[in-house]
Amino acid sequence: MNRTTYALLLATTFFLGCPSEAAEPTDSQIKQTLIDESVKAYKGACPCPYSVDANGKKCAEQSAYRTPGGVRPKCYASDISASAVAEKRKAMAATPKQ
Repeated sequence: MNRTTYALLLATTFFLGCPSEAAEPTDSQIKQTLIDESVKAYKGACPCPYSVDANGKKCAEQSAYRTPGGVRPKCYASDISASAVAEKRKAMAATPKQ
């Protein structure tokens, strides 16, 4: 291996780093994961006020989130408790990495 190739390889390794375990997700990332899962699990067309219906309009007040008495999906970070984040973090840690 010539000097230039070696220097390039060394510089690339330095700047890109060595492979390591992925960083632990932040609370915000976990909250977004929980929101995504909740919205995906909702069976109707309008889970959240910001969702779009079949006609391309925002669901707004017609969303399940705003309709009293029914299923209320998690649509916002403020809907996710600290204990839900901790529980999800624990479940994620128990899942084998691929």
